[in-house]
Amino acid sequence: MAMNTASVAPTTESAPFMAQADGPSYTYLEGAYVNTDIDGFNEELDGFALRGSFEITEQWFMFAGYANQSADYRGVDLDFEQMNLGVGFAWPISSTADVYGKVGYVQAEADANGFDIDDD
Repeated sequence: MAMNTASVAPTTESAPFMAQADGPSYTYLEGAYVNTDIDGFNEELDGFALRGSFEITEQWFMFAGYANQSADYRGVDLDFEQMNLGVGFAWPISSTADVYGKVGYVQAEADANGFDIDDD
């Protein structure tokens, strides 16, 4: 089963901190409209997402996110919820660019008319 997800996300970053920083900032908060097309279904899942990150030091940051999507398909109420939490480390490669890695925990839950599946 293939899923295609698109999101539109206005991002607010900490402008005063970015003006003082030498490189990219990892402190941000964004809200998004999320739309997922699942192969085999004529209906798309619509919903919202909230994601953010906080720079702990110049190289360490933590991140979190939450998304909630739903659709009504042939009288069946479909709901999908996802949460994530993790940390990341950034390696500066120039004064304006970093290479970074992230490790995180993801929990997802799908629900269809009271029957639900969750996974960590």
